[in-house]
Amino acid sequence: MDNRGWQTGELRTHSDKERDLVIEARKYLTEDPNEFYVGADAVKQRLTETVNDPQTLKTITRSFINRTLKHAELLHIPRKRVKHGSRYQHYPERLLLKLGKYILEVDFLERYLTDQSEPINFVGMSVKTLKLRQFQRIGGQTNQEQIKSLKWFEKSFFTPDAVKMDNAASNVGSMYYQRTLSNVILYILSRKITPIFTAPRQPWNNGSVEGSNSVFGRNFWQPNIFTSIEDIDLKLTFFNLSSFKHSLYDPKNKPVSAKQNFIPCVYYIRKVEAIASGKQGCFSIANTTIFISKKYIHLFVLTKWNLQTETLTVMFETEQGKEQQIYQQKFLIHPKSKLALQAALNSSET
Repeated sequence: MDNRGWQTGELRTHSDKERDLVIEARKYLTEDPNEFYVGADAVKQRLTETVNDPQTLKTITRSFINRTLKHAELLHIPRKRVKHGSRYQHYPERLLLKLGKYILEVDFLERYLTDQSEPINFVGMSVKTLKLRQFQRIGGQTNQEQIKSLKWFEKSFFTPDAVKMDNAASNVGSMYYQRTLSNVILYILSRKITPIFTAPRQPWNNGSVEGSNSVFGRNFWQPNIFTSIEDIDLKLTFFNLSSFKHSLYDPKNKPVSAKQNFIPCVYYIRKVEAIASGKQGCFSIANTTIFISKKYIHLFVLTKWNLQTETLTVMFETEQGKEQQIYQQKFLIHPKSKLALQAALNSSET
């Protein structure tokens, strides 16, 4: 017997009743204005809430739900993605995993109401390992709003190991001075969280939150007609509740960081470009150009700015997924940022 109670080696034949249960659950999810997820996982969860027979729940698997919805022409089939497509470019996937299990990805996005020229701004937040996504409407794409949203997430859920974000001016720091630390970086470090910046013009580096942004557009923004800001906020509350319900996050068992002896570092994912002559590779960190061997051109590197030792280390992920240090230099913090960093770290100790 298998774990569904079916004789091993025999094909499982599902009853019409089981198919009807799947269709009914999908119909409920589609018609309820406070439900925003209608896929196989959402259907399975709905059945868990409404079907009392454990044996029936065992036999209605995710694959059966997908087959039933497909046969009923109710299944959205997403475009298949090529897994590990960036492996040949040595994207530092496994090196990033070492920075923590619970990495919060954040991203700004904007939408427009009909007949309005001013955008409505949101920040999306996603933790891939927990399938947790949340959104907040914000006043603008500023460092103050970013910090406010990070405070909200930590208060509402937990303290992540790291925060991964793009190179927006509000996140990365001064666009004029070299080796500065933004208020966002300083706040994150004050919470003993590691900041990670994605490579410029590579949105898929923040794949979890970018995928969440697509869900936000497809499940929340596009199907609804909003009449006011208050209407958006009300429906966004229900969308966040629905997203929470379909996540793996358990408020009774909050994730706890395994880090000890926190060392303030900032990480940067970068794709190496060629200088004009093609004789060297280069990339930019904190308005400073870093030059490395030309053999890394068009490949990804992970750069660690250790703020304690004020050194910059460039790491390369080998084909075996191992870390290879390929370059290091002194990388002094801007004097004003150094004072601000000390104040931020002192505040974390009080």
